[in-house]
Amino acid sequence: MRRLTGFLFFIWAIAFLFSLPETFSFFFWRRQIILLTGILALGYMSAAMVLAIRPAWLEKWLNGLDKMYRLHKHLGIGAFVMLSLHWLAFKAGKWLTQAGVLQRPHRGPPEGINWHAIANDIGEYAFYAFVIFAVVSLAKKMFNYKKFMLLHKLAGVIFIAGALHTVLSLNWEANQAIYSLAAVLLCAVGGYCAWLSLSGKIGRNRKVRGNVTQTRTLADNTLNFHLQLDGDIHYRPGQFIYLDLLDGESPHPFTVVNYDAGTRTLELAVKALGDYTSTLLKTLQPGQPAEVEGGYGRFLLVNDTHQVWIGAGIGITPFIAWLEALAAGRHSAKHIEKIVFFYCAASPREAFFLQRLQQLTSKITCIDFQVLLAERGELLTPEAIVERMGNRCDYSVSFCGPAPFAQTLKKGLTATGWDERRFHNELFSMR
Repeated sequence: MRRLTGFLFFIWAIAFLFSLPETFSFFFWRRQIILLTGILALGYMSAAMVLAIRPAWLEKWLNGLDKMYRLHKHLGIGAFVMLSLHWLAFKAGKWLTQAGVLQRPHRGPPEGINWHAIANDIGEYAFYAFVIFAVVSLAKKMFNYKKFMLLHKLAGVIFIAGALHTVLSLNWEANQAIYSLAAVLLCAVGGYCAWLSLSGKIGRNRKVRGNVTQTRTLADNTLNFHLQLDGDIHYRPGQFIYLDLLDGESPHPFTVVNYDAGTRTLELAVKALGDYTSTLLKTLQPGQPAEVEGGYGRFLLVNDTHQVWIGAGIGITPFIAWLEALAAGRHSAKHIEKIVFFYCAASPREAFFLQRLQQLTSKITCIDFQVLLAERGELLTPEAIVERMGNRCDYSVSFCGPAPFAQTLKKGLTATGWDERRFHNELFSMR
């Protein structure tokens, strides 16, 4: 985001240097603030629209779709701040002239259609819509996932309105040419992404239809099920997919437990953590049609010689995928000397995959498998990890589980001199 900000500031600075007047006035500086906040807001919104269409090529650069969505959120907040300043700068001139504090420079009547007045009206109403959109988005706990995703469809409409405001407002004099060209390019890129979103074409090249073939309830709050896909998906062990059960709900992200490319069989495990997943637990039956999009994410098996794996609760699922890949020879473990694998569960009843994990880890000699059950007072601490790794600091940690647990472990390990950049986890919050 800092690089984007620097680039947009540079574009504005060129226009500013070529527009310096003989004498500076309030309205000159007001104009420059409007231009600066305008290009920053437009750039942030365009970048957010690009991230919203989930381009696979960006995942490697930004280290996964989860990090992309975090940046998407920050860009939205940045756009909100810049648009607010943009609106205030625009209104300040009007308020001060109406109060008699300033006298507006004389301008003759426009020739023909007053496009700038139309642009101002479009921009103002688009800003008000964006304010409502931003406030509702930040108050995400008040809305379920379906309503949240439906609301986000409006982002495309708001962007198109903002792009129209921009294009109609541009000054095509020589001193503003680079600024105007950059703004048009940002409008075109963001507008294309908005069209993809509004037309439902996001991820269309990564979608495959299929049907649910098996369902199995684990305890009272988790569902394990398989899908038979009609085609191949681009998947690597540890990734997640978007699952659409074609039931009117928005597609939901779920980590893959295992994928057999030969038979095109996909295995998932879902814990009842919200309204939709709770309903799914009760209603999903074999034969249910589905659509899968993915895989996504960069929570991938690494080749570090010394590793720590930590799967907490339903966060054990990507590690099963890793183990299946290692056991089947789809990923080599010859460079790995030691993996200490902690499986953290609330109780024996919720250690759903314990037997499967024991069978898989018994086939891989470098893995030291440890089961910790909170019900018995067995809690994982940074000190326990350090002890298991023999006080060395060159190991990586791969974690999947509750975010507060991740922060506690990372903070404790960092205090021992361990490099926190070796901590790998996904920010599994897609809104």
